[in-house]
Amino acid sequence: MNQKCVVCHSEKIAPFKQISRENIEIELFECKDCGHVHQNIHTFEDIYTSGEFSKIARNNSYLPDKDKINKLDKKAFERFEFYKSFLKNNDNFLEIGSSIGSFIYLLKMFGKKAEGLEPDPNYAAFSMQQYGFEQFSSTLENFDSSKKFHSALSFHVIEHVKNPLIFVEKLSKILEIGAEILFECPSYEIHNFGNIQKTIWKPHIHYFTASSLYTLFSNFFKVTEIQYNGESIYIKATHVEKSTYLPYIFDNYKKISSKIFKYTEKLPEITKKIPVKQFLLQSLFQKHKFIQIFEKGVRYSAYKIDEYHFLMKEKGLKLKKSKKGFHITNFKGWGNNAGDIVLSKCVRDILRKKLPLQFNIKAVSEKVDKQTIEQINLSDFLVIGGGGLLLPDTNPNTVSGWQWAINQELLNEIKVPIIVYAIGYNYFRGQEPNEFFVQNLNLLLEKSDFFSLRNFGSIEKVNELTNKRFQDKIVYQPCPTTLIRKFAKNIPAKIRTKNIAVNIAFDRPLLRFGKDYETILTSIAKAIKDLEVKGYRIYNYTHITADRKFELLLDRFNVNYRTVELQYLFPQEIYNLYNTMELVIGMRGHAQMIPYGLNTKILTLGTHDKMRWFMQDVDLMDCYIELHEEHSNLRETIYSKAIDILEKNSTFVEQKLIASQEELYKVSKQNLDKIFHLIK
Repeated sequence: MNQKCVVCHSEKIAPFKQISRENIEIELFECKDCGHVHQNIHTFEDIYTSGEFSKIARNNSYLPDKDKINKLDKKAFERFEFYKSFLKNNDNFLEIGSSIGSFIYLLKMFGKKAEGLEPDPNYAAFSMQQYGFEQFSSTLENFDSSKKFHSALSFHVIEHVKNPLIFVEKLSKILEIGAEILFECPSYEIHNFGNIQKTIWKPHIHYFTASSLYTLFSNFFKVTEIQYNGESIYIKATHVEKSTYLPYIFDNYKKISSKIFKYTEKLPEITKKIPVKQFLLQSLFQKHKFIQIFEKGVRYSAYKIDEYHFLMKEKGLKLKKSKKGFHITNFKGWGNNAGDIVLSKCVRDILRKKLPLQFNIKAVSEKVDKQTIEQINLSDFLVIGGGGLLLPDTNPNTVSGWQWAINQELLNEIKVPIIVYAIGYNYFRGQEPNEFFVQNLNLLLEKSDFFSLRNFGSIEKVNELTNKRFQDKIVYQPCPTTLIRKFAKNIPAKIRTKNIAVNIAFDRPLLRFGKDYETILTSIAKAIKDLEVKGYRIYNYTHITADRKFELLLDRFNVNYRTVELQYLFPQEIYNLYNTMELVIGMRGHAQMIPYGLNTKILTLGTHDKMRWFMQDVDLMDCYIELHEEHSNLRETIYSKAIDILEKNSTFVEQKLIASQEELYKVSKQNLDKIFHLIK
């Protein structure tokens, strides 16, 4: 069968073959008129509505795992930031190829009406489990909509469809005249910055250039912009009643495509490890991306140098006559949870209150093998913690059932004293531990020489799960982050400010907010706006990158704020920043325990039992709000409690913070005596 261009119907088609990313040879056809490249659409197989695409491209799974969800959420937020001006100006969106609904979730938080259309039925249904809303499950070609949409979005979908002309024609039929669209797909002229093999992939039927995108969409839309974002090309256009194709505009786009393709091919590939072509091309054609990459590279390089010196100091290798400890912790640096970055240091700092100690520091996520056990047994003692290590879905594994993936055989081979320090039972409401977790928890208790939990709620839960003979072995040890001012050096005294920090956690959104997330999040943002109007300066403190999503709510309600990404800082910097706040309104455990440890006032937004348990332990339930109980009047509750803490009862709250911290410190000193009796 003679091939014609599926975009412009030209018969000037040149066949060629190319090795794909799967290392198979694929036959392709290039249109010499519009520049479009495609596979033979007559042999097209629908692998999407059956869910088969998930097996091919999604780790052979019909449902996303934790890493896939995180990648989808991260990419959605990056796109949201990049296309924010377009999103601000439109409403009533349909996203075509919406996957699990990550982008729809952001649009809803931004106050937009949005619906998702995803052909894979498993991924379409997963949005209810992850975010609490339904999506349509259909291809666009088969989508039967009773209404017309004001705007449409699509990211990396159009390259997968059989016939893009039919696809775009159907798109035009479900949009109002004047509706605006934004489509993004891989750029053939950039072709992964010169790596054509990585670009060509069996599920990618089509390979678009600026000229072929213009040709395709101008049949039904007025094209307003075609530009590049990374290795992708995007088009913005407005739905009109008739073709807007103009030869001189087409010629201009074709020249741009040809120019980029020429530079892509001619630039030298200096090294495979450093994307030199990408760096050079973006300096020419995507200056915004070039600046972002350059600035991030400079920051990262500086961070890694500082991190090396920080870890060398933390290990205490220069300390003389010191005991040697092996510390299993959650420190990973650069972008890791800011609370864990601080906590890891705080555990070592408080243990060093009496004796000089050296530490071999290992991340809790690192593989445990015979060599690890040998290193542990060459130490004087093992410290595990702190943190909420007793949970199933951070560092999930089938080895231990909790965060440190050590099997029972290797755990039994540890010969040195085991100190489990200030860990927590961190299961979310609705999550239940299995028997495997309980077995390993019992063995950990049996093997430990000192076993402490960071709140009485965790103690109660662990006692319910484990053998009764271990109950007297479990002791209460407050999280050392609550005691920062007792052991950290060079922290200035507290002074009064008008600064309020807010931290809203966006990992596990359905577990945290439930299906009421829109009501809860808008109420929080409105309360923050009320405090800004009252004269307070607002800071959005993030502990992980996902927490930046609260910016969407703050922007939506025109809050004047500054985001501070704590996950890229070191503990002393985080101390100093929290110390300058008058109040921290937070959801994450360490977004409350760290400021508490600095004698900064806190207002806790509870979505997890660990937060209620902490506030009960320090007798601060007057500074606690259970989000799911208060969401109908949440805005007023947050504002009134904040004003009460900041103004009406400010001195009383300050005194209460300091007095309760003294009690926690007394408990900690008693526990330190027990620990040092073990390791002397």
